[in-house]
Amino acid sequence: MSSVYHEQGRFKDAWVLANSLSNIYEKEDLRKTLNIDVVFESMDLQQDLIANHAELFYPDVLKKLMKDIRLAKGNFIDFNSYLETNQENPSFQRNLISYNMYDKKGFIHGIGISYSKYYELETTKKVYEDNTDNNTMGLEYKITSPLKENKPQYWSRARVELDKKSNSYYQFGAGISSSRERNFKSAEFNLFPVETAPALNQSIYQMQLNLYKDFYIGKSINASVAVEANYYTEGLLSRDTIGPPINPNRMMNPNKLHFRKVITDLGNGVTQVDDIDDGYDSALTLRLMWDKGIEKKSKLVPFVESQVAFGSRDLSVGYPYWIIKERLYGGGGLAWEYNTATFTSRIEGGIFADTFAGNFERFTAQLSYQLFDFTALTFSAEVFQQSTFYSNAIQFGIKHNFKKKYIKRKK
Repeated sequence: MSSVYHEQGRFKDAWVLANSLSNIYEKEDLRKTLNIDVVFESMDLQQDLIANHAELFYPDVLKKLMKDIRLAKGNFIDFNSYLETNQENPSFQRNLISYNMYDKKGFIHGIGISYSKYYELETTKKVYEDNTDNNTMGLEYKITSPLKENKPQYWSRARVELDKKSNSYYQFGAGISSSRERNFKSAEFNLFPVETAPALNQSIYQMQLNLYKDFYIGKSINASVAVEANYYTEGLLSRDTIGPPINPNRMMNPNKLHFRKVITDLGNGVTQVDDIDDGYDSALTLRLMWDKGIEKKSKLVPFVESQVAFGSRDLSVGYPYWIIKERLYGGGGLAWEYNTATFTSRIEGGIFADTFAGNFERFTAQLSYQLFDFTALTFSAEVFQQSTFYSNAIQFGIKHNFKKKYIKRKK
């Protein structure tokens, strides 16, 4: 009867019945067949069989399944550190350590502690009282839906932080992604303090929307389209000090005075003009890669890439944050992918013509290494080579999965 259940696709019934058989020879034949096929069953069913009917497993099959389940659904601790620089000077660092738990429905609940460091900007020669180092510590909660085949996955997070002067800051994010065959798309929205020292000290917030789609054109061209839009809340964007001679009547003419300019008389004929405004920018990035999507131990992937960007004004010096009026760049390069059972990597280099910098070179790397059975390391970096303002970024992460607890059903 167990064989009949197996042929009918009633795998659990077949397993339970085979496990209850007393005839050792008949049971062993079924055991061999079912242990071959159990690895193709759903992880939920595998967990049920391990918790309640484990005697039928071969030890090596049981060990492999428990390892796979622990990596996929075991509670884990996650640490990530990110450093961003303006040219060679550090500008921002964030660190987050979190403990992540799976509930009965497969949702991940993460509780984390954050520490971020904001460095004084070295890109502006003007003196601003808000351009000083600061740091924040905070608490974050994140929920992520279960990953299911051909169904979208979504997440949301919220964070509250305090800086060294006990000023409070808030963050919020939400996103959704979907993957089917060779097609991936995602959308996310984030609200957070702008990640520079002067912007944080002014409590300038950034609202960011990201849209991304990855798909294939034919069998060999992997295409991606990315859209990013940002809105920055109001703050001090620039300051000028104007000495005599000056016409105070012209400065105070309501027909010519921009309503967001704050004018301060410093005495001795010197006037300070503060430009206070909000800001926005957006960018569209197109990328084409010659890649058939076939997994190989080693392969080369040539690519071309172009981006067009627009902003509300020119803040190319980086104070209090970086946006540019308009920009267009295009170019290409070569990526090398190398993958083994415990190590994955992608190293990429490209050269681009650019209306902002004339031209620039970009190098990126993404590495992942399974250090131990349940401990993994990740590393990524993006480095630019150009003469004007640019940002480099380095990220390091470590993740450890804890042993999965199996709950037996009450009889």
